[in-house]
Amino acid sequence: MREVREELGLLIDKLDLVCVAYHRDDDGIKGDRVVFVFDSGVLSESQIDSISLGEDELSECRFVTLDEALPLLGAMFGQRIPAALQARKQNRILYLED
Repeated sequence: MREVREELGLLIDKLDLVCVAYHRDDDGIKGDRVVFVFDSGVLSESQIDSISLGEDELSECRFVTLDEALPLLGAMFGQRIPAALQARKQNRILYLED
């Protein structure tokens, strides 16, 4: 919730854990990492209006469909997000590993 507030200026009351994913470092640059995917629900109009981008980290914000988002997310998240959305529909937490 802190990152969402710092980077978007949004105050989120509740986050539901949807997915925990282990990503093995294949290129030796970033190191192995664990990624957490949360669902904060649907944003209200007032929340959308309050979005303000931190100057240091983000250059733009837009709302897109899932099909539009997948190529923007890159390979790692492009594969994990559809699986996480399916787990959310099934009301379960998903664990993924490369």
